[in-house]
Amino acid sequence: MINKIISRVLIVCVVFSTLGSVLFLTEPKAQAGYNPSGLCSDNAFINISTLDAGGIQNFLGAKGSFLANFSQGGRSAAQIIFDASRANGINPIAILATIQKEEGIIYGEEAGAYNQTRLDWAMGYGYTDAQIYEQYKGFTTQIDYGTWQLKQNFDNWATNGSEWNVGKTMIIDGQAVTFLTKCTSALYRYTPHLQGNYVFAYYFNLWGGEGFYDAQYATQGPRSGPGAYGVDILPNQTFTIWVNYRNTSNTTWYGNWTGDTPNPVHLGTANPQDRTSAFLGGRNVRGYLISEFVSPGQIGTFYLTLTAPAQQGTYVEAFRPVAEHIKWFGPEAYWYFKVSTEEQAKKYNAQWLSQGPRTGPGSLGTPLAREEGAVLWVNMLNTGSTTWYRTESYPTYLGTYDPQDRLSAFFGNRNRRSFLLQDEVPPGQIGTFMIHIVAPSTPGYYVEIFRPVTEYITWFGPPVEWQLTVQ
Repeated sequence: MINKIISRVLIVCVVFSTLGSVLFLTEPKAQAGYNPSGLCSDNAFINISTLDAGGIQNFLGAKGSFLANFSQGGRSAAQIIFDASRANGINPIAILATIQKEEGIIYGEEAGAYNQTRLDWAMGYGYTDAQIYEQYKGFTTQIDYGTWQLKQNFDNWATNGSEWNVGKTMIIDGQAVTFLTKCTSALYRYTPHLQGNYVFAYYFNLWGGEGFYDAQYATQGPRSGPGAYGVDILPNQTFTIWVNYRNTSNTTWYGNWTGDTPNPVHLGTANPQDRTSAFLGGRNVRGYLISEFVSPGQIGTFYLTLTAPAQQGTYVEAFRPVAEHIKWFGPEAYWYFKVSTEEQAKKYNAQWLSQGPRTGPGSLGTPLAREEGAVLWVNMLNTGSTTWYRTESYPTYLGTYDPQDRLSAFFGNRNRRSFLLQDEVPPGQIGTFMIHIVAPSTPGYYVEIFRPVTEYITWFGPPVEWQLTVQ
């Protein structure tokens, strides 16, 4: 037992041999913002609840790994990994990422076909830069000893006063690396090379090692001034938007206030993901959390400064939370901007006041039967300088929106306009738009969005949304 324990404290390194270590595998390329000093968070590294044995088995199968059909000593590979995770207090995804980093047999070109050599040295334990220790050969031995070593590095070597302690800086592959977390120290002591640890961090994050991320939309702004619903923006005008999301995950969101957060949560351009935006100078700049961190259950506020393009027109901008290098999550938040000259902005504008119905079919919480008819309505204040007309040459309607002139199942898959109730609505007066709908024959949850438009001239004012359920 004494000899066994002494052997276990070896520093296990990346394989440099014909075995085919990660250096000989197809590797992911480093992403912008990757921080080699903060490979993962400590809480995530020792979170043993991310996957149970069945979850590991499903994961191996989904990734196409031959380990999904491998067993040893009466236990499946998934059970061996799960047992080692529980015995040593290490996240099973950390074990999977280490196997991938060392031998690539979880996912990719080396994972599909059985390979005894890669199996025998699955975690690279005992196969060091200087020597091969045959007594650690074999899949179960690799998983047991490799996981044990990771936890020893985490519990002891990261805090025992050695050169591996959290906060210490070490030159690794010619680059200064400061150990910002215990798990970062543990991983470099296991594999003292930059590229191998990048591969670990890449797959650990990609496979959800940092935890479950999700969010619930709350509110957004601004509520007044440039960028607010119904307020036009001048060309090249700068303004700030914000959105509140509730953290509905089991993982704390961290901002990037110190500049060294490994996986900060930002607000990214969406629909499509990482799209460039004319309001961001043709780039995909991130929006930042106002607070340093947002705990599960709490609300976080993201803000972003935009500058309107010189080109006049109507724009739809979508953003969504993203944990950098881990995942996008939660619903998208939309802003509807109209860029126009000061003269045009004064002519056509509107302010939302109220909408319905308040009771009966189509009201909030009251479902519609299939093919049932209903009447929706909205009151808007004419805040422009031009009268709205119902039947003149340039009538003002409420049109389907998001996207503009969208087809609607409630209009037989057409984009019907909805007329004003009044013949005319002068500036400063209230206009009522009536919308006659017929529920589609397909049950489900529908979101219907409309916006005022003066035909042949401009869309204006805030979009109006109804959330409808058809049973």
